Amino acid sequence: RRRRWDLSRADYLRMVELKTAELFAVAAELGGRHAGASPAEESALRHFALAAGTAYQVYDDCVDLFGSERVVGKSLGTDLATGKLTLPVIVLLERASPTDSAEVVGWLNQWSPDYLVGLHGLLESHDAMSECAHLIGNLLQKARTALEPLPQTGERKALESFTRFIASQTALLAR
Repeated sequence: RRRRWDLSRADYLRMVELKTAELFAVAAELGGRHAGASPAEESALRHFALAAGTAYQVYDDCVDLFGSERVVGKSLGTDLATGKLTLPVIVLLERASPTDSAEVVGWLNQWSPDYLVGLHGLLESHDAMSECAHLIGNLLQKARTALEPLPQTGERKALESFTRFIASQTALLAR
């Protein structure tokens, strides 16, 4: 679905679920199975990973627009350069006026890193990062809740720590 600028939030989240989140889920489920988890524990791990994997992908999409090239270690805006529509831009297009939306789509159709400054201004004025941060927070809470049936082990604490790390990194982006 490259260069499709009319992607809905629901379609975006479904794609993330089928790709990144499913990858996380299969890894968690198989890891649990290998470690001797019960079917109920495997299910808890799968539900954790679906939510955490979705949160991670939304976070990664935000890093591509709101991160620091020095910290990230790569150029920003690479998702847009390859025609990949991400949640911050979907939020912007949902909230922007028809004039601003048309301008953004024009930039996306002939992407250049020079457009990042203008895009950042519109993303900020339409609270796209805070909307994404809110979704990430909800997904991470859902992931932590999914872990409740699991015993308090070092492995569970590591998974909980992962959610706290993503939350703290998201908060840094949302400043």
